Amino acid sequence: NLMAWVGSVTHFFYYFHLKKFNERKTVLTTRITKFGDIVLQKHRQLKTLDSSHLTTFELSFKSIGKSIRADKSSAKEMVGEDTIYRLGADRSPAANRRKRGTTKNDVIQPSTPPKIPRRR
Repeated sequence: NLMAWVGSVTHFFYYFHLKKFNERKTVLTTRITKFGDIVLQKHRQLKTLDSSHLTTFELSFKSIGKSIRADKSSAKEMVGEDTIYRLGADRSPAANRRKRGTTKNDVIQPSTPPKIPRRR
C-alpha cells in the first residue's frame, strides 16, 4: 500500500510540472538537471526542514482499482515563504509559440509565478 501512495504522489508532481512545459519531457528533464546547481549556487545557508515554511499542496485522493491517484481538479498549491526555487517554464518567445494545427485563440499562455520575497 505504501508503494501505491508513493506512486500517486510521484504521478501527480510529474504531470503537474510537465504541464508547465507544454508537456515536453525533454525540456522538463533539462530544467530538473539544472535545479540543484541553481539552488546551491544562490543559497548556501538554508533553514532546517522543520523550521521552514515550504510550498505545500492540498489534495484529495481517489482509488482506481489497485492504484491510488490524486484528484488534479481539486489540487491547490500554497506557496511557502521559504521556497527558494520554483520549477517553471522560461518566459522566452519560444514558450509562446503555437503548435501546428492550432489557431491563435487555442494558445495557452503560461502563468506568471507569484513573487516570493527574498530572504536576507
